[in-house]
Amino acid sequence: MQIVVKTKVKFRCGKDGRPERVEIPYEKTVFDDEDRMKIVSEYVQSREPAQRVIERYQISSKRVLFSWVDKYLHEGSLSLPSEQNTNPMANKP
Repeated sequence: MQIVVKTKVKFRCGKDGRPERVEIPYEKTVFDDEDRMKIVSEYVQSREPAQRVIERYQISSKRVLFSWVDKYLHEGSLSLPSEQNTNPMANKP
C-alpha cells in the first residue's frame, strides 16, 4: 500500500472575470496485488460489512472492493470459506 499525492485541476473565476486555473493536491492510496489479495481475503473471511473494510483501508468505493473480490475469486487466487459449520441443519439427513 502506498500513498501518492496527485493534483486535480479546476477552473474558477479570477478577479478580472477570466477563468483561472487552480491545482488542488490530494492523496490517493495505491494497492498492489498482494495488498488487494490480503484485503479481499480478510473481507471474505471476516464477513464484516464492506463499508468498514473500505473505510479501514481507504478504498475509494465498494465497487472497487467488489471488483477485487470478483477478480481474485474467479481467477482462483482465493476461495470462499467453507460454510460447513454455519448451518447445523445442512448436515442432517
